[in-house]
Amino acid sequence: MLTDEEVEHKDEIVPLTEEVLHARGQECDDSISKLSVSELKGLVEQVRELHHKKNRKQLIKQQI
Repeated sequence: MLTDEEVEHKDEIVPLTEEVLHARGQECDDSISKLSVSELKGLVEQVRELHHKKNRKQLIKQQI
């Protein structure tokens, strides 16, 4: 489900995934394996949004 870029930057993606799960009231443990495909897709989309926001903020800081 992850893109090559996301796999390449997994050190950034994992904490964001944990953040999204925590916001949903879930723990990042074996319960993630029990999520349906549609739930996983939603999780990945939320993580992507956070990752893109983080990257945009870093770009803006670099431009200033």
